[in-house]
Amino acid sequence: MYIVVDNNILISAIIGVADDSPIALIYDAILYEDNRFKLVISDEYIAELKRVLHYDEVEGKTTSQSEVGALINHINRIAKKVITESEIVSEELYDPDDNFLIAICEAAFPDNLITGDHRAGLLQRDKVAGVKVLTAAQFAEAYLNWESPCLKGSLDALSDLNDDHYMIQLALSKSLNPISDAEKLLASFIVNSNSISLEIPGHYWIIPTFRAKHQWFIFVLGSYNSRKFALDVMVKLKSFSEVISKIKEIKNSKPLVRKVRSVKQDWKRHI
Repeated sequence: MYIVVDNNILISAIIGVADDSPIALIYDAILYEDNRFKLVISDEYIAELKRVLHYDEVEGKTTSQSEVGALINHINRIAKKVITESEIVSEELYDPDDNFLIAICEAAFPDNLITGDHRAGLLQRDKVAGVKVLTAAQFAEAYLNWESPCLKGSLDALSDLNDDHYMIQLALSKSLNPISDAEKLLASFIVNSNSISLEIPGHYWIIPTFRAKHQWFIFVLGSYNSRKFALDVMVKLKSFSEVISKIKEIKNSKPLVRKVRSVKQDWKRHI
């Protein structure tokens, strides 16, 4: 299986992530341990990796430059290198500096492109240049036996929650598919946010309801014993909400805090 791994995944692994995180599992599997996967690179890919590794904030967290050099040599040795066209002919990213990833996909047509980059617009697309785009969490779950730390709670469990607690509504849609897309992004967001303490409980719910004679689906997270605690977590989810707001058919994607009681009332409209 041929894989393109966005540099942001490699950089995160080099800087340091939890050993059992999807990023660490992908780094070890593709670079060292699992011959099912073949990394695909280009000269531009290596140049960008070297450039980012020389950022001051990265250099201070990595190992010595000699070890970084050894890593680059290792990647050059084990990866498949392709020659890419200077012009992007199919599509471009929001960040032109990342167009080299599309160029690799056009030249090699790999099986997957793995990225954690919301800014460039990759994760807003199902495919680029015909290649499936996956988050680190999605790839690790599909191929490396990793399980998401954030679990879907049963609707029966929802009924047991304290009515006076608070939940965070992440998204609302008339269709289940965009909510499912947001659900996949949530686990990836939690895993890739290693630098902050999100304090997110391990359960979320997708609630069916009826409003104005139309079926809706509500994506809600957690159960907090105070509104202030819920608001604090909601602030930390700001960048996640910016990502899911770009998913088609998502309505009111700006997070809001709701009483558990009101969410249960939405659910009762469905049943």
